Amino acid sequence: MTVLPIVGRELKVASRRRGTYWMRFASALLAVILFVWIYLAADVPAATAGRVVFISLSVLAFALCGLAGVLTTSDCLSEEKREGTLGLLFLTDLKGYDVVLGKLVANSLAAFYGLVAIFPVLALPLLMGGVPLRSFALLLVVLVATLLVSLSAGILVSTFSRESRRASGGTVLLLLFIMAGIPLLGVFLTEYGFISASSPPEKFLIPSPAFALKQVMSSLKATGPFQASSFRLSVGCLAGMVFLFLGTSAVRLPRAWQDKPEGPRSHRLRMLRRRLTLGNVDYRRRLRDRLLAINPVLWLAGRDRLKRLLVWLLLGIGALGWLWGFAEHRSSWMEFPISVMFLLLLHSIVKIWLASEACRQLVDDRRSGALELLLATPL
Repeated sequence: MTVLPIVGRELKVASRRRGTYWMRFASALLAVILFVWIYLAADVPAATAGRVVFISLSVLAFALCGLAGVLTTSDCLSEEKREGTLGLLFLTDLKGYDVVLGKLVANSLAAFYGLVAIFPVLALPLLMGGVPLRSFALLLVVLVATLLVSLSAGILVSTFSRESRRASGGTVLLLLFIMAGIPLLGVFLTEYGFISASSPPEKFLIPSPAFALKQVMSSLKATGPFQASSFRLSVGCLAGMVFLFLGTSAVRLPRAWQDKPEGPRSHRLRMLRRRLTLGNVDYRRRLRDRLLAINPVLWLAGRDRLKRLLVWLLLGIGALGWLWGFAEHRSSWMEFPISVMFLLLLHSIVKIWLASEACRQLVDDRRSGALELLLATPL
């Protein structure tokens, strides 16, 4: 009997894939370029240059590990549902954990190889001085744990989703809740008296991978004392989340692929969502007459009126966040670095959103066969 047959098959397929090796080379090359650029751009004494480079590369690697689940595993199982191939796997003797672990290995191997490829570059600050070996070892643990949490979160959301857009969005929301939502909840409860302010709400920080990264930075003896017990508890909590996400996916997956009949309540919800998204009959007719005369593909991609509302909603949330920061920190909030970082963050979110929307319609049409039908016309 073969143990984990899908995992073994996916490893053999990945070993023959050219992109598996190019990903390692590209990751190492990018890390070297960033290392040289940060070292040359850092206007600090030579004694502290290694620490600055180490911190900068650590934050960038941490951000990439956090995004890995959104980019790789968030649509792996939902794609199988859309194509109707997930049910075929369960006609065999395969179990839920076989499929989950196989998909995890198949879609995360390139990300894991890319992370391993940048480890030697992260070790270069050890030779420059200012970075102890303990901090480097702790950073490797945090990066691997963050990568596994992100990948398993993508698997979990993909188990409960069917559309790629909702799967990616759900993974982003889940990761944001883990990274920042739980700590912000602790701050809110402390600020409004639900938790005693005499003891810091560290238990709300421990589940966040960012807290473990902060402990690594503290081990450099530059940002505060290193708390070994809190670090071990945080890493253990991250490992528990990985097992919880993968276990839930393995239990849920054998029943997730089955199509259920639409009841009256589901039908009403679907029609309400369709009305909110596309509008009523008169609105759809006016929009179709106006956009079809310009470009049929423009009408096909621009029917969803919630897209425009979501952009304004994002800008409104950003404005409210800025007003809250100004109300809480009047003297420091208007400083130039804070204003620039806030605007860059909001601008980057809109840019990434715009880029994803620009390519999403073509990808969805190619998968559904609509792109072939469009190109069979004079368009």
